[in-house]
Amino acid sequence: MARSAMGIAAALLLAFSGCVSDAGSSASVSASAAPPTFDEATGAIEGYVVNDAFEPLAGAQVGIKDSDQATTADAAGRFALGSLPPATYVVLAQALGYEAQARTILVEAGKAVELQFMLVALPTEEAFTQTLRFEGLIECAWGVSGVATGNCLPIQSTLQQYNLPNPTNTKIIGLFSHSDPKKVASGVFEMEWNPSAALTSGSLLLNVEKELTGIIGGTRYGSAEGKSPLRAVTTDDPWKDLVLTDTTKDQVQTRTFPAATNPPTFVANQRFTVYATACYVEECSDIFSAIKDA
Repeated sequence: MARSAMGIAAALLLAFSGCVSDAGSSASVSASAAPPTFDEATGAIEGYVVNDAFEPLAGAQVGIKDSDQATTADAAGRFALGSLPPATYVVLAQALGYEAQARTILVEAGKAVELQFMLVALPTEEAFTQTLRFEGLIECAWGVSGVATGNCLPIQSTLQQYNLPNPTNTKIIGLFSHSDPKKVASGVFEMEWNPSAALTSGSLLLNVEKELTGIIGGTRYGSAEGKSPLRAVTTDDPWKDLVLTDTTKDQVQTRTFPAATNPPTFVANQRFTVYATACYVEECSDIFSAIKDA
């Protein structure tokens, strides 16, 4: 009687599945599942795996928990597990891109019981970007090729970096906290400025670093040097490396200096703007620019 009922259900589902796409099937998926085997001492489980649009999930994996009994759904979503001793089993079904499902079923000797799974597609995350902005000021700084770059008063950047009272207006360090660092795929750091009258070279330097790297710098994820605008592209490393349990190192930072040139660069009262963009889920497009959209 159980096999007869299963045959009717199979015929109905086959008739319906002929109206839907089986694009999920592949050459490695069996065209049709073999009938389950059982005898007077054993039983079997047979059924279908479909999605929430009632389309067969060809290639779905179906198995019994805590055992090596497993099979793959055929092109019509059918599966069969045979020669099972009478018992209560937990059967698991899973397919790529779908939420796994577990069902409990009683298997009796001499019978094949029917079990159907409807798997719900996992939500897909859409890629998006988040841009933060920093307005900076180089009050007095220099750069010499082959030597270094720095502020006229080195204490200025140290005071800002360690969030100490700063008697000057210098702001060369931008700190950026994005909403979900674990999902950041890459970053684009852009900087633009209008050269001040006291800028002896049109070139500046932009470094992308881990927060609190010290006055001489530290872990650098990217840099750019030249005339406005500058663009530094990074991977997901700046966000992966954040120590989120330490609130003193939970941000990505940029530092801006005059470029090290020959003859030397001297800068006074140079304002600039940094745009720090985190691209979530997917890497930033090569043509992405926050400056163009600003």
